[in-house]
Order: sequence, then structure tokens, then C-alpha cells
Amino acid sequence: MGENKKIIEAVDEFKRLEGAEIGSDSRKPLIEGLYKKGIEHAKVLEALTAWTIEREKIVEALGRTPEVCIGLEIDRANIYAEGGYRNEALDVLYEALYIARQENKLELEKEIRKEIAQMDGAE
Repeated sequence: MGENKKIIEAVDEFKRLEGAEIGSDSRKPLIEGLYKKGIEHAKVLEALTAWTIEREKIVEALGRTPEVCIGLEIDRANIYAEGGYRNEALDVLYEALYIARQENKLELEKEIRKEIAQMDGAE
């Protein structure tokens, strides 16, 4: 199986489990909280922490493959970006890029670079 197909399957599985176990709308309150109250607001931080803990459980259930770990990071970056925290989103994407490089996942590295370029261009 090609690396690209494995990445797509891992991300799809992550999204499927996320929707089944946590609810597909779980991101919306996080994004709204970031946008309206800010990243340092106690309730927003609490919600982000809870979201991350739940996502880590999904990552563990899927075997903590590089693809799944990076899928989590990309999802987290998108939440930050949609909530108005572009710099934090870019930081997370650079963390994901580091993981992809360490694991020698070239296709995944290309995808992350595309995400970074899109976010860099969205000022």
C-alpha cells in the first residue's frame, strides 16, 4: 500500500473515531471560545486540554502511528487557525513537520508544507 493511501486511511479512521466517540461538533465550541474569549481564558484552556486528552485516547486506540499523531496535530492546528490564532496554528504544524521528518514520511511532509504555505498566505 502506498504511503499516501496509508495517510488518508489513518486520517479517515481518526475522523471516524472522533465522530463516533466524541461528537463531530466538538471542535465548534473550541473555535468559538478561542475567537470570542481568547486562548488564555480559563474555560477555553480547560476545554482545549480536555479535547487534547480525548484525542490522545483516539491516537492510542489507533496504535499511535506517525500518520495518526500528525493527523491530531493538523486538526489541532486547524482549530487554532479557525479560532484566530494563526501563529499558534503554525507552531503546531511545524511540530507535525518535525515528526514527519523524523519518521521519514515524505508524502506527509509535503502535505504539512502545503498546510503551512496556505496558512502563511492567509494573513
